[in-house]
Amino acid sequence: MSIQSLARDGILHPEWSTELTEVQSRSYAAILGAEPPVDGRSWYAGEALATKFLTLLDGTLEAAVIQHFCAVAGREFKTTFRLVSGTDLRRLYLPDATRLRTIDLVIIDSAEWNDDESAGAPARDAVVAIECKFEAQVNYGDCGGHGDGLLYGNQIVCYPNGCSSSAVVAPQVGFVWLGLPNAHGDVVWPPVSAMNPRWIELQRSRGASAGTLALYTDLLALQTEVVESGIWTVTGWPALYDLVEEKLGEAHPHAVAPVLRALGARPAYRAAGSREHR
Repeated sequence: MSIQSLARDGILHPEWSTELTEVQSRSYAAILGAEPPVDGRSWYAGEALATKFLTLLDGTLEAAVIQHFCAVAGREFKTTFRLVSGTDLRRLYLPDATRLRTIDLVIIDSAEWNDDESAGAPARDAVVAIECKFEAQVNYGDCGGHGDGLLYGNQIVCYPNGCSSSAVVAPQVGFVWLGLPNAHGDVVWPPVSAMNPRWIELQRSRGASAGTLALYTDLLALQTEVVESGIWTVTGWPALYDLVEEKLGEAHPHAVAPVLRALGARPAYRAAGSREHR
């Protein structure tokens, strides 16, 4: 099984699949089984490769994944929607491409896509934005301010407020957090690595300044406000794994296991999931 054979089967986008870096190509070759497993073990994609693989999907599988994200975000699905990386969308089409952060995936309407790939072309087609997480922590950093001079934020707070782009902002764009479930099959939200009171108290015990503690306290309050507002909707990777089996199982049964590995479907991740999209 290879990227090329999956493209010939209509599972991956033939053009986009040729734009992989050399490292990505080698990694997918091993994961998909074109090379023998290392030390007798099958390879599974990590977060970055699994997220990239989602942007390569084509045909009925891509449509099913997009339809799932639209349903989670409360957006009407259209057959002209495509799933692209936030990096590519910002690099090619957004006028404020110097922003510090980029959300992982964006659903765009290809019927509205501007053929002019020069910087500054309008991004009027953004529909849903998705942050993809396995076990990585929520990222923090200086995002340029989100009211009252607050400069320090995290992905939960900043992405809906236009940190990635002024064209990818709530509420006109739906925001979805794609995470891993716990032992009960529930996606933990907000993630355990997000801002929390115990972490602030730890910093206090370590002698953090009053100004720093006040900043963290403000961020916790803002994060709580964002979470409770329902701006973010949440779904789990196992729902996508179920879609792979459902959409490929009959027509392309040989591709099910390789595609699942390329989406990081380790047995532990699958066992904790639920068929939430049904």
